[in-house]
Amino acid sequence: MNFTLTPDALAGLSQRIETANQQFRQWYPGDATGRQPVHTVYGGAHLFKADTASKLGGIALRALDAYAAERHVELVPSLQSLGHMEHVLALERRRLRLERRRTSKRP
Repeated sequence: MNFTLTPDALAGLSQRIETANQQFRQWYPGDATGRQPVHTVYGGAHLFKADTASKLGGIALRALDAYAAERHVELVPSLQSLGHMEHVLALERRRLRLERRRTSKRP
């Protein structure tokens, strides 16, 4: 008994698999490539405030820092990342506000 597939049989199977794969990719394109949430928070919208995200981020950073410290690792913030440049961004926002005030004043 011969258990090998002929080239014609393989070509037919390959075409059927390719068609099925194309259909699958249309239905399930995969994960989005843009920004995605890191934390999932369950709770009503009435619990969410303007500072909720920053508070949760602070809690997460403290938990990560404690985890690292238990393993004798010290975390050093990267000043190039936007999350750690809030003070720089705040200064820029202040500069822009002052500039708007100055330009909006008429002589």
